[in-house]
Amino acid sequence: MDTVVFKNPTVQKWTNENVVFLPVNGEADTTKRFSLTDFAKGWNIAGYPTFILVGSDGVEIERFAGTRDTTEIVTTLTDYIAGRNTLTDYLKRAESGMSAEIASRLAEKYSDRNNSEKAAEYLRQVITLDSGNAGGFLVQALFTLGMNARGDKQYDTALTYFSQIVENYGKDPVASDAWQAIGGTYRRMGDTAKAIEQFEKWFTMWPGAADSASLREHVDGLKSSWSGTKK
Repeated sequence: MDTVVFKNPTVQKWTNENVVFLPVNGEADTTKRFSLTDFAKGWNIAGYPTFILVGSDGVEIERFAGTRDTTEIVTTLTDYIAGRNTLTDYLKRAESGMSAEIASRLAEKYSDRNNSEKAAEYLRQVITLDSGNAGGFLVQALFTLGMNARGDKQYDTALTYFSQIVENYGKDPVASDAWQAIGGTYRRMGDTAKAIEQFEKWFTMWPGAADSASLREHVDGLKSSWSGTKK
């Protein structure tokens, strides 16, 4: 992101006028500057890239994880400086009445802060508030809970969440990711045969998908290594 988005003239102009920009490369910077491990823990950074907006008093205003395009970067940060769409803002909105959208946004905010427990609390509220997926929030909540469970090696729980998506909301775009996640979960469980079976089902369900070529390469690699193991 720092080699493309933050090199964009529009973004550079905005950052020069509004913030002091300090990029930290989590893979390249060394302890000559500071301990990256301590830095990540101190700011509860779950992964990279993470952008943290800090006030002049040293207190965090807001953050976001993941990539953004040029327009999103400027719009998002402008909103944060104005106090819009921040964690504090959504918590205040929740006081006036919780909705699936607000719960979903709060879950995202806590996830970005590496607080999976608090994020899960709001994701479960999303499941209750958008039980029929009318707002499109339920499926994403199930998928996120599944990925979090898989990350915690709670594989059976993860499979339960992913299966709910493919069985009940198979036409939702997230179902494709969920089906791949099922295959990936079986692979992590050491059940290569089951993983290959699920991936092959995915190919029949989503033929010609944009990521089919890369997944086919991955599955062929699994088949090759599994065949060698069986011998």
